[in-house]
Amino acid sequence: MTMNDVRGRTVRLFLVEGRPTGLIIAEMMNWTGQVLAAPRSGLATLLSRKEAQRPGVYALLGGDATGSARPTVYVGESDNVAGRIKNHDANKEFDRAWIITSKDANLTKGHILYLESRLIEVIQAAKRANLGNGRASDNRSLPEPDQADMEDFLQQLEVVLPIAGLDVLRPVVPVAESTQATNSVPLVLSHQGQLLARAVYAAGEVTVLKGSKALQKDFAYNAYAAQRKQLEEDGRLSPSADAKDFLVFTESVPFSSPSAAASVVLNRNSNGRNKWEVDGAALKLGAYQDAQLAKVEVSDSQ
Repeated sequence: MTMNDVRGRTVRLFLVEGRPTGLIIAEMMNWTGQVLAAPRSGLATLLSRKEAQRPGVYALLGGDATGSARPTVYVGESDNVAGRIKNHDANKEFDRAWIITSKDANLTKGHILYLESRLIEVIQAAKRANLGNGRASDNRSLPEPDQADMEDFLQQLEVVLPIAGLDVLRPVVPVAESTQATNSVPLVLSHQGQLLARAVYAAGEVTVLKGSKALQKDFAYNAYAAQRKQLEEDGRLSPSADAKDFLVFTESVPFSSPSAAASVVLNRNSNGRNKWEVDGAALKLGAYQDAQLAKVEVSDSQ
């Protein structure tokens, strides 16, 4: 599914306990899959559900014990997910659990092994979380038609899981695609008259483009220092071969906000709305956004 695929979708969330912090069941129209999500404090309630005692895949998410800026996710599978988590994984460090199963109980062992393998692959590629499993196992012994069905199943999961609170599958949007997306904004960031970084603001993220630079100089405080350190450890920010005062983005990197992106580039706390400039518009991002809002016609009726 591309960013220009604007088909509407309906995802239904059922708050089993009547509150958003409790057990949630997520479903989609015309999809046989089902996602159950609960915090660690509600694990007993989650595992007691009959849906959790079917074949399926599960994910456990928590902070990283090594101090990484990214959370750690563990992905597993079982013929009885509740039994697996209770007997083998209840001692793992995690804050929230998700169980992925099927409403029609048609997932076989081969299906869930394939799905587990593909989920691990997608999480590794997205780089939004550290994987507690280590390397992905290649469990793809399904017949070709079944593989196609599971790829469709996975595509729906990529929509449902973020809504259910697990946003670790979303890949970095290709530059060519993000620049064509509805409401995308091209950005540039300069320092002392020198262009440092180019980015695209689309789909709720600022993606700093490959080849952009980041200042090496240390400033007093940077709330995003851990995220920057993580990028350096991953090799996504590396020393520049031709300028010792800079690091270079070796690949395009998404950030959750303009301020997060600006703070990593400048290595200090920064207001992204005032630091990023809309490329070709000679306007700061904040002024550009305010101008867009000023064009919106709102009825005076209450």
